[in-house]
Order: sequence, then structure tokens, then C-alpha cells
Amino acid sequence: MSWRTLSQICIFLILFSCGRAATTDVSRFFIPNFSSSTIGRYNFSNGKLYGSASDIRTGFQPTSVAVRKDRLIATSWGGDRLWNHKLSAGSVTSSSYVDVQSFGLSKPHHIILHPTLPFAYITHESNPGYVSVWHLGENGAITLHSQVSLAGSRTSTVSASADFRFIYASSPGDGKIYVFSVDGTGQLSQLQAVPTGGIEPYMAVPVPNRQLMAVIHLTSDNLIFFDWEYSHEKQFEYWKANYLF
Repeated sequence: MSWRTLSQICIFLILFSCGRAATTDVSRFFIPNFSSSTIGRYNFSNGKLYGSASDIRTGFQPTSVAVRKDRLIATSWGGDRLWNHKLSAGSVTSSSYVDVQSFGLSKPHHIILHPTLPFAYITHESNPGYVSVWHLGENGAITLHSQVSLAGSRTSTVSASADFRFIYASSPGDGKIYVFSVDGTGQLSQLQAVPTGGIEPYMAVPVPNRQLMAVIHLTSDNLIFFDWEYSHEKQFEYWKANYLF
């Protein structure tokens, strides 16, 4: 199992423990396999995952997946594409893709979906890094809504607060977590670029029911927790590192 596949499983399990499953049906999961360019189908029963007989063929080197209703969207890191698979009872009935290079983007890495608005948020492990916002049409079409360039390269994962007022993009390239607010139209506005103090921050995960965020690093052997605080002087909320393990 490649480190990318393992990291995606870890992300999925953490998000699931925070109440964010990949599908609304918590008995069925989809996990990308970077090395085989497939998506594994798994059923969850009695606390265990059971693999299906066949995997879903998708774009070259998939790194993440997200499901909404009858659509499974996969980021194809090696193919520079977003794959849009139509599902029926967990099986793919048709597929299409969007070439992100036609929008000046590359290496789509990690995707999350807004829980109520028809938008997907994707990080791009390019130089410079990007966070792109995509509109999910009722007819299944995926169209680019907006994109934000980050100063750091190799933007890796993206996560969100429980109420989805904020999203957090990690940038191993410059050692920071980028904090964005999300408005009612799905648009992003950058609030903060937080140096983590570690080497190559890969994943930021808000701790449920706490004003804390945990940051995992690729290179340095540490786990850093950030407190959510309010600055009366600057009149905005921000993250401040208070714990180091």
C-alpha cells in the first residue's frame, strides 16, 4: 500500500470520526488506490470494513474521492483531471471528466464537499499551490467557480470547520496552514496563513466540539495543536499554536 493511499485512509477515518462520512449512506465507503488507479468499494458492518469483489476504474493516480447523491467525484493527481462517475447501487453506470489544465490548474490532490451548497473544494499539489472551487450542477456537470493561489507550493489536503464557515488548506511547501472563510455563495476569502512550526504540514483536522485544530506533518515527528482565539485588537478570530507533541 502506497503512503498516499494510507494517508487517504487516515484522512477518511478521521473525518468519519468527526461525523463527516464520504457518503450519506454510512454503510458504504469508497477509498482511492494511487498505485492501481482504482477506487475500492467497501461495506461497513458490525464495526468492520468489507471489500467488494471489484474496484472502480478511474483516472490515473487518484488521491481522493467524494460522493454526493448518485455522483462519485475523484481527483486524478497524475492525469490532471476530475473524474465524475455516476453511481447506481454503488456501481458506476457512466463516467466523464474535466481537464483541470484547461483552467491553468494541475495535480488535483484532495476534495471536500460543502454540506448544503453545491460546491466542491479541491487543493492542487502544484507550484504555486491552489485551492479551487467547483460548482456541482443538478445535471451532474462540474464547472469551475473560482480559484485562489497560495504563496506556498505543494498544497496538500483541505478540511473544514463543523459549520463550514472556514476551510483549512495545508501547504507543505512553505510550512503553513491557510485559513479561508466561506460565504453564502461558496466563495473563499483568505483570513490567515499560519506557520505550524513543523516541517511539511500535511493535514489539519479540527477537533470536534473543541476550539482546537490538530496538524500532522510529513517530515517532522510532531503533532501540533492550535487554539482558536479572538483578537480584540485586530478584530478577527485566529489560530495560535499552544501545544506541541
